[in-house]
Amino acid sequence: MTRAQGKLVLIIYGLWVSILIALCLYGQYFAGHGEYGISSHIWLILSGLPLSLTSLALPNGSLIGVVTAGILGFIQWAAIVNFFKSRHNGHKP
Repeated sequence: MTRAQGKLVLIIYGLWVSILIALCLYGQYFAGHGEYGISSHIWLILSGLPLSLTSLALPNGSLIGVVTAGILGFIQWAAIVNFFKSRHNGHKP
């Protein structure tokens, strides 16, 4: 994986996390129910498996749960990008 490809993966996942956090905020403050938060939490858990599963220890669908799932998923994707980037450059991980 080249540097540009790795950067693109992290940018796309960062946008994905930002959109789902915004959706959670919309549901909590403007729609008046937590369905958007629960959906956002589930989507972030599924896209950041297995590390983001630890966010299930927090209240499901809450803003802190959604943000935690997003951060853990981003950390995991950054580690995956770093792993494949090092393999592309010929270094053993």
